Amino acid sequence: MKKIFKQILLLFPLWGLGGFLISSCDKGFDELNINKTAAISINPIFTLNNATVNTSFPTGTILYEIGIVQQMISPNSGVLAGANFNQDIRDNTQQNWQRYYRSVIRNTYDVINTTKGLPARSNLNSMARILQSYAFLVLTDTYGDIPYSEAGKGYIDQITLPKYDTQQSVYAGIIKELTEATAALDASKSIETADVLYGGNISLWKKFGNSVLLRAGMRLTKIDATQAQQLVQKAFQAGVMEANSDNAFIKHDANYLNALGQTLNSTESSNIYLATPFVSYLQQTNDPRLKSIALRYVGAKSGTEQTASRGTTDPAQQIGMPFGFDNGSISSEVTKSKLASFYDYSQVDRTRMAKTTSPMFLVTAAQTQLLLAEAAQRGWITGATAESFFNKGVKLHLEQMALYDANSAVSASLIDTYQKENPYNASTALEQINTQYWIASFLNGPEAFANFRRSGFPNLAPNPFPGKAIKGTFIRRLTYPLPLKNKISVIKNKMQIGIIGLGKMGFNLALNLKRNGYEVIANDVNTDFVQKIANEGIKTANSIQDLCQQLTNRKVVWLMVPAGEIVDHVIESLLPFLNPNDIIIDGGNSNYKDSKKRYNYLKNKQIDFLDCGTSGGTSGALNGACTMIGGDDEVFNFVEKVFKDISVTDGYLHTGEAGSGHFTKMVHNGIEYGMMQSIAEGFEVFEHSEFSIDFQKTAKMLNHGSVVRGWLMELTENAFSKDPNLDSIKGIMHSSGEGKWTLETALDLGVPTPVIAMSVMMRYRSQMTDTFSGKVVAALRNEFGGHAVEKK
Repeated sequence: MKKIFKQILLLFPLWGLGGFLISSCDKGFDELNINKTAAISINPIFTLNNATVNTSFPTGTILYEIGIVQQMISPNSGVLAGANFNQDIRDNTQQNWQRYYRSVIRNTYDVINTTKGLPARSNLNSMARILQSYAFLVLTDTYGDIPYSEAGKGYIDQITLPKYDTQQSVYAGIIKELTEATAALDASKSIETADVLYGGNISLWKKFGNSVLLRAGMRLTKIDATQAQQLVQKAFQAGVMEANSDNAFIKHDANYLNALGQTLNSTESSNIYLATPFVSYLQQTNDPRLKSIALRYVGAKSGTEQTASRGTTDPAQQIGMPFGFDNGSISSEVTKSKLASFYDYSQVDRTRMAKTTSPMFLVTAAQTQLLLAEAAQRGWITGATAESFFNKGVKLHLEQMALYDANSAVSASLIDTYQKENPYNASTALEQINTQYWIASFLNGPEAFANFRRSGFPNLAPNPFPGKAIKGTFIRRLTYPLPLKNKISVIKNKMQIGIIGLGKMGFNLALNLKRNGYEVIANDVNTDFVQKIANEGIKTANSIQDLCQQLTNRKVVWLMVPAGEIVDHVIESLLPFLNPNDIIIDGGNSNYKDSKKRYNYLKNKQIDFLDCGTSGGTSGALNGACTMIGGDDEVFNFVEKVFKDISVTDGYLHTGEAGSGHFTKMVHNGIEYGMMQSIAEGFEVFEHSEFSIDFQKTAKMLNHGSVVRGWLMELTENAFSKDPNLDSIKGIMHSSGEGKWTLETALDLGVPTPVIAMSVMMRYRSQMTDTFSGKVVAALRNEFGGHAVEKK
């Protein structure tokens, strides 16, 4: 019958077909075209479940976050390149971004929108808000500024290019959402039993929400200690995770595989290894978790030789792979360790901890108790000691091993022995707590990465791989996806620069930056200077705290204050208001030795530092300076465009490691001393000669075509044009100290610098005798730097 019907249809022209359908099939046509077995709506709990399972981390976290914190490593490049070689591979850095925005944030927003205002689904609404806040916390900690207020609105509100919110505003939103949503959970209302995370258990969801709030609060430790303490107290008092039964984790099975386990058990099964810092630390502390985690195929010369018969979990036989090598150069380390090949290094056990069906832990009781230990150590919470929280957290993670596989379980006696051998030590508490947190976050790359940046622990040496593409000590943020490739808009704002110190140089530098399109926020202890710069249309701050609060993103604060103790004072005043990886630039005339000390001091506090020698005087600060910058490559690269914009063409240089910028400026000033002294002595010869030399015209002539032409000679002409014989000033040459530092350094290095030495001596001589050459140097210093001269 069907065949006959098809043949009839083919015989009719289109107009006839239309008439046939209208006349013969209009009755019940709509009903015929409805699939009565298809769902016309989706229960939003299933949408939330979709979001929940997609919070499980993708493979990219092995290559970046887990690699950055030096728990795992690969000697191979290509698809496995990332933290192992300090390279920026967007296919890997973007994985969590894409998964979380497309499959978590989109779905949680849909659930929140669908259930808003429905009393019967109020718990579901709160659960979605908590999960969404957790996802945003992972994203902003990993990438920095992210789409937040407009995220997830593509399908419902047609906002396909969401704006990027500052991390500060994202955190404020997360904290508000967690606080309100967790408080709104009500066990007396409808329970969402289909929930895959906790089966709708309100008590567990509350603990989850409060534990995420605790995590967010601890992130603010160095940013706003007062707010951090308040949030920690609030979360603790409301009730956080205390047992492994409280853990938030994604269950995996044959239908939904653990992405990390899937990678480690398939194409990359023989290419990824446990790293030396991780293995060595566990061995040094006789940690029984090493036996639960590691497997080494002893004597394996290839991936095919990594067979069960070669496998050992004996902690004493585990060997971590070192950083700094590729699959060619690693051979020297293989020989040194007397291994058969790099396939002989230890791996995470793919048959136990890294199975394809292993759980993925997001937030755990172990992590939570360790954060409480730090909070108690800081005096933020009471009711239990830091030591008791610490011991509980460590024990919980040791017990958590059994949740991966029964064969990974650690016995109670081994746990007891380990804790007795590694007792809590209040004198090194922060390092001890956060190093345990590092272990407790194994395989949770984003959290291990975030807490490592926050706390600075464990103490890891930077990856020494040569020729790295990402500069600096450690990777601090993962890069955004490529906008065109992924059709994601990155809305860029003008870069902000904070300026502290509005003297002659700082004032003009602020104007220079503003003219080049930067948003400048300026501050000085002298309110007259602040008002003056405000009259130029530049934003001002009435305090250092106010300045820092106006700065968003990765803060950049440029100091233009006198060298010495005042620099340290300003730095100390800044620290309570800076975030990890914010940048301080010292643009004054500091001693390079002091700059090296400041770099190391700030590095320990996770604040980046650049020392910038600035030449060109007040005119250069306004119209184009010469800048010489010392500090880490990554930090310089971040602000290089700033130096390029405010300097003359080819007038800026990254001179190398910390201290080298001010060292270069110091030597520059030593040269300057000698050149000015030479010019001054020449004109003193003119002044004592039998000839009536016109100093201004002579200087002008020498600056046109002669071998001594240059800016100093131009300034000499300017000085004489104002006072033909410099009669109005004294020949007293003051000194900023850099010539003396240059001479002292030259003596330390055994380098003869007689011209610079004599020019320094002449500065001191000028304090006693009023000479014409002294007048010339004093006038020159006033011309290029606005330095004071003593009038007669």
